[in-house]
Amino acid sequence: MASNVEVDLFCPSCHAVQHLKMPTSVDLGKEPNQQYAILTDSLFTHTCTKCGTRFQVEHELVVVHKDAGYALLLAPDAKEETSKVDAPKELAGLKLRLVRNVNELKEKVLAFENLLDDRTLELCKLYLGLRQEPADQQATLFFAEHRDGQLSFSKLGPTGELEGMVQVPDSLYLELDAKGKSLETDPGKFQRVDPLWVFGQIAGSK
Repeated sequence: MASNVEVDLFCPSCHAVQHLKMPTSVDLGKEPNQQYAILTDSLFTHTCTKCGTRFQVEHELVVVHKDAGYALLLAPDAKEETSKVDAPKELAGLKLRLVRNVNELKEKVLAFENLLDDRTLELCKLYLGLRQEPADQQATLFFAEHRDGQLSFSKLGPTGELEGMVQVPDSLYLELDAKGKSLETDPGKFQRVDPLWVFGQIAGSK
Protein backbone atom coordinates (compact mmCIF):
# COMPACT_ATOMS: atom_id res chain seq x y z
CA MET A 1 0.00 0.00 0.00
CA ALA A 2 1.29 3.49 -0.84
CA SER A 3 2.47 5.72 2.02
CA ASN A 4 1.51 9.38 1.90
CA VAL A 5 2.45 12.79 3.20
CA GLU A 6 0.07 15.72 3.67
CA VAL A 7 1.20 19.12 2.39
CA ASP A 8 -0.29 22.57 1.83
CA LEU A 9 0.35 24.19 -1.55
CA PHE A 10 -1.00 27.23 -3.37
CA CYS A 11 -3.03 26.82 -6.55
CA PRO A 12 -0.91 28.27 -9.39
CA SER A 13 -4.03 29.94 -10.84
CA CYS A 14 -6.08 31.45 -7.99
CA HIS A 15 -3.49 30.98 -5.20
CA ALA A 16 -5.96 29.33 -2.86
CA VAL A 17 -4.36 26.99 -0.32
CA GLN A 18 -4.71 23.33 -1.28
CA HIS A 19 -4.46 20.54 1.27
CA LEU A 20 -2.93 17.67 -0.68
CA LYS A 21 -2.16 14.08 0.19
CA MET A 22 0.79 12.95 -1.92
CA PRO A 23 2.32 9.45 -2.02
CA THR A 24 5.93 9.03 -0.97
CA SER A 25 6.18 5.40 -2.08
CA VAL A 26 4.29 3.09 -4.41
CA ASP A 27 4.55 -0.70 -4.68
CA LEU A 28 3.41 -1.70 -8.16
CA GLY A 29 3.39 -5.36 -7.17
CA LYS A 30 0.71 -4.69 -4.57
CA GLU A 31 -1.03 -1.83 -6.38
CA PRO A 32 -0.73 -2.46 -10.14
CA ASN A 33 -3.29 0.27 -10.89
CA GLN A 34 -0.70 2.81 -9.79
CA GLN A 35 1.32 2.03 -12.91
CA TYR A 36 -1.51 3.50 -14.99
CA ALA A 37 -1.63 6.49 -12.63
CA ILE A 38 2.08 7.12 -13.23
CA LEU A 39 1.93 6.70 -17.00
CA THR A 40 -1.09 9.02 -17.36
CA ASP A 41 0.30 11.65 -14.92
CA SER A 42 -2.81 11.31 -12.74
CA LEU A 43 -0.67 10.38 -9.73
CA PHE A 44 0.87 13.87 -9.86
CA THR A 45 -2.18 15.86 -11.02
CA HIS A 46 -4.42 17.77 -8.63
CA THR A 47 -7.57 19.86 -9.07
CA CYS A 48 -7.98 23.16 -7.22
CA THR A 49 -10.94 22.95 -4.86
CA LYS A 50 -11.74 26.63 -5.47
CA CYS A 51 -11.25 27.39 -9.19
CA GLY A 52 -11.04 23.91 -10.69
CA THR A 53 -7.64 24.41 -12.26
CA ARG A 54 -5.74 21.17 -12.80
CA PHE A 55 -2.04 21.37 -12.00
CA GLN A 56 0.85 18.95 -11.65
CA VAL A 57 3.12 18.60 -8.64
CA GLU A 58 6.32 16.60 -9.02
CA HIS A 59 7.51 15.34 -5.66
CA GLU A 60 9.95 12.81 -4.28
CA LEU A 61 8.63 9.31 -4.75
CA VAL A 62 9.96 5.76 -4.55
CA VAL A 63 8.40 3.31 -7.02
CA VAL A 64 9.06 -0.38 -6.37
CA HIS A 65 8.14 -3.45 -8.40
CA LYS A 66 10.05 -6.37 -6.93
CA ASP A 67 8.53 -8.98 -9.24
CA ALA A 68 9.82 -6.98 -12.24
CA GLY A 69 13.14 -6.44 -10.48
CA TYR A 70 13.39 -2.67 -10.17
CA ALA A 71 13.01 0.32 -7.86
CA LEU A 72 13.02 3.97 -8.92
CA LEU A 73 13.62 7.16 -6.96
CA LEU A 74 12.00 10.28 -8.38
CA ALA A 75 13.99 13.17 -6.92
CA PRO A 76 12.99 16.41 -8.68
CA ASP A 77 14.95 18.52 -6.19
CA ALA A 78 18.21 16.59 -6.61
CA LYS A 79 21.17 18.70 -7.69
CA GLU A 80 22.14 18.44 -11.33
CA GLU A 81 25.49 16.88 -10.44
CA THR A 82 23.88 14.19 -8.25
CA SER A 83 24.33 10.87 -10.06
CA LYS A 84 23.57 8.39 -7.27
CA VAL A 85 21.75 8.18 -3.94
CA ASP A 86 21.93 5.51 -1.24
CA ALA A 87 19.02 3.07 -1.41
CA PRO A 88 17.37 1.22 1.51
CA LYS A 89 18.93 -2.17 2.21
CA GLU A 90 15.62 -3.95 1.63
CA LEU A 91 15.88 -2.99 -2.06
CA ALA A 92 19.19 -4.80 -2.52
CA GLY A 93 19.33 -6.93 -5.64
CA LEU A 94 16.93 -4.75 -7.63
CA LYS A 95 17.81 -2.48 -10.53
CA LEU A 96 17.98 0.89 -8.79
CA ARG A 97 17.55 4.08 -10.80
CA LEU A 98 17.49 7.80 -10.00
CA VAL A 99 15.25 10.03 -12.13
CA ARG A 100 14.65 13.78 -11.92
CA ASN A 101 11.24 14.27 -13.53
CA VAL A 102 8.01 12.46 -14.36
CA ASN A 103 8.96 11.89 -18.01
CA GLU A 104 12.11 10.05 -16.92
CA LEU A 105 10.09 8.07 -14.37
CA LYS A 106 7.56 6.95 -16.99
CA GLU A 107 10.35 5.98 -19.36
CA LYS A 108 12.04 3.71 -16.81
CA VAL A 109 8.73 2.07 -15.85
CA LEU A 110 7.96 1.38 -19.52
CA ALA A 111 11.46 0.03 -20.16
CA PHE A 112 11.50 -2.41 -17.25
CA GLU A 113 7.89 -3.50 -17.73
CA ASN A 114 8.79 -4.30 -21.36
CA LEU A 115 11.72 -6.41 -20.07
CA LEU A 116 14.24 -4.10 -21.75
CA ASP A 117 17.61 -3.05 -20.35
CA ASP A 118 17.58 0.70 -19.80
CA ARG A 119 21.35 0.93 -20.28
CA THR A 120 20.95 -0.44 -23.81
CA LEU A 121 18.03 1.93 -24.45
CA GLU A 122 20.19 4.86 -23.35
CA LEU A 123 22.88 3.64 -25.75
CA CYS A 124 20.27 3.66 -28.53
CA LYS A 125 19.30 7.21 -27.60
CA LEU A 126 22.96 8.26 -27.58
CA TYR A 127 23.39 6.71 -31.03
CA LEU A 128 20.30 8.51 -32.34
CA GLY A 129 21.25 11.79 -30.68
CA LEU A 130 24.66 11.84 -32.32
CA ARG A 131 22.91 11.55 -35.69
CA GLN A 132 20.32 14.27 -35.14
CA GLU A 133 20.25 17.34 -37.33
CA PRO A 134 21.59 20.51 -35.64
CA ALA A 135 18.04 21.88 -35.40
CA ASP A 136 17.02 18.85 -33.32
CA GLN A 137 19.85 19.03 -30.79
CA GLN A 138 17.61 20.63 -28.16
CA ALA A 139 15.11 17.76 -28.34
CA THR A 140 15.11 14.92 -25.81
CA LEU A 141 14.23 11.32 -26.62
CA PHE A 142 12.18 9.14 -24.26
CA PHE A 143 11.44 5.46 -24.81
CA ALA A 144 7.71 5.08 -25.42
CA GLU A 145 6.85 1.68 -26.91
CA HIS A 146 8.15 -1.66 -28.16
CA ARG A 147 5.90 -3.25 -30.76
CA ASP A 148 6.12 -5.16 -34.04
CA GLY A 149 9.90 -5.28 -34.07
CA GLN A 150 10.24 -1.53 -33.55
CA LEU A 151 11.37 0.65 -30.65
CA SER A 152 9.54 3.98 -30.53
CA PHE A 153 10.88 7.11 -28.83
CA SER A 154 8.97 10.32 -28.13
CA LYS A 155 10.86 13.44 -29.18
CA LEU A 156 10.16 16.28 -26.75
CA GLY A 157 11.18 19.89 -27.30
CA PRO A 158 12.88 22.17 -24.73
CA THR A 159 9.56 23.06 -23.06
CA GLY A 160 8.24 19.50 -23.09
CA GLU A 161 6.08 19.68 -26.20
CA LEU A 162 5.87 16.55 -28.35
CA GLU A 163 7.70 17.18 -31.61
CA GLY A 164 7.23 13.73 -33.08
CA MET A 165 8.23 10.09 -32.81
CA VAL A 166 11.46 8.32 -33.73
CA GLN A 167 11.40 4.62 -34.56
CA VAL A 168 14.28 2.18 -34.90
CA PRO A 169 14.29 -1.58 -35.56
CA ASP A 170 14.98 -4.11 -32.83
CA SER A 171 18.24 -4.89 -34.59
CA LEU A 172 19.80 -1.69 -33.24
CA TYR A 173 18.90 -2.67 -29.68
CA LEU A 174 20.23 -6.21 -30.19
CA GLU A 175 23.45 -4.87 -31.71
CA LEU A 176 24.08 -2.62 -28.69
CA ASP A 177 22.74 -4.93 -25.97
CA ALA A 178 26.01 -6.64 -25.02
CA LYS A 179 27.70 -3.25 -24.63
CA GLY A 180 24.79 -1.88 -22.62
CA LYS A 181 24.79 -4.79 -20.21
CA SER A 182 28.55 -4.38 -19.69
CA LEU A 183 28.07 -0.90 -18.18
CA GLU A 184 28.20 -1.33 -14.41
CA THR A 185 26.07 0.57 -11.93
CA ASP A 186 26.86 1.05 -8.24
CA PRO A 187 25.15 -1.69 -6.15
CA GLY A 188 23.03 -0.38 -3.29
CA LYS A 189 22.52 3.05 -4.84
CA PHE A 190 19.83 4.63 -6.95
CA GLN A 191 21.91 5.31 -10.08
CA ARG A 192 21.18 7.93 -12.71
CA VAL A 193 21.34 6.17 -16.09
CA ASP A 194 20.94 8.47 -19.09
CA PRO A 195 22.83 9.13 -22.36
CA LEU A 196 25.34 11.37 -20.56
CA TRP A 197 26.11 8.62 -18.03
CA VAL A 198 26.45 6.06 -20.83
CA PHE A 199 28.83 8.36 -22.72
CA GLY A 200 30.92 8.85 -19.58
CA GLN A 201 31.09 5.11 -18.93
CA ILE A 202 32.24 4.37 -22.46
CA ALA A 203 34.76 7.21 -22.49
CA GLY A 204 36.14 6.12 -19.11
CA SER A 205 36.66 2.56 -20.28
CA LYS A 206 38.99 3.55 -23.11
